[in-house]
Amino acid sequence: MLQYWRKFVRVSGLIIRDAQRGHPLEIQQISDVEELQVSDPDSYKKAAGMLDLGEDTSEVLIRKLRDASA
Repeated sequence: MLQYWRKFVRVSGLIIRDAQRGHPLEIQQISDVEELQVSDPDSYKKAAGMLDLGEDTSEVLIRKLRDASA
């Protein structure tokens, strides 16, 4: 487990949660630990798609989608 120290990981197993708040407290019977790749903070600006959505930058499009009413 030392190889995963101070890294972002995905852990699979039995999750014990706080009954009141639902927050995870511990993981038992761990079946898998997978290291996650951390992306650059501004990597969303490089987002590309298959549709031509006009002249807006990816940052503007993401903001429009985030702020849209459901």
